[in-house]
Amino acid sequence: MPGIETLTTVLCEEVRKEASGQATIVGALNRGPYIAANGDTQLGRLGIYIEAKLVDVERIRFRLRNSASAQIVLESEFSFSLKDELHNLPEGVDLSEIEVNTQFVINKESVTLSGAGDYILEAQVVEGDWEYMRSWEFPPESDD
Repeated sequence: MPGIETLTTVLCEEVRKEASGQATIVGALNRGPYIAANGDTQLGRLGIYIEAKLVDVERIRFRLRNSASAQIVLESEFSFSLKDELHNLPEGVDLSEIEVNTQFVINKESVTLSGAGDYILEAQVVEGDWEYMRSWEFPPESDD
């Protein structure tokens, strides 16, 4: 049965994917940026780095949404086929049981956020239900 196990999630300004396959995380945050009390907040960019263990997954979607308003801030889909890459497996090996560690890089420029609060990162494997991965607080700016 297809599945995902989250190993790491990092909210940041940007994730740079190197030619070597390494990821460089820029501006890591343990919470979201401060959000305007009234009106929208514009960010130049926002990124998420995800490291996960997948089993029998050929397509996965991620989204970051405001828990109060359901506004989707980031959304990205990844497709890949382990079956196409593994040609010479020993007889009797079931591809649907092979665990694959992988990393996902999601970047978006010119992000509009509408309201402070919790923003939730979710994943959807194939056409299944959206599953909670983690959340970050995006605090309101103070009036000071």
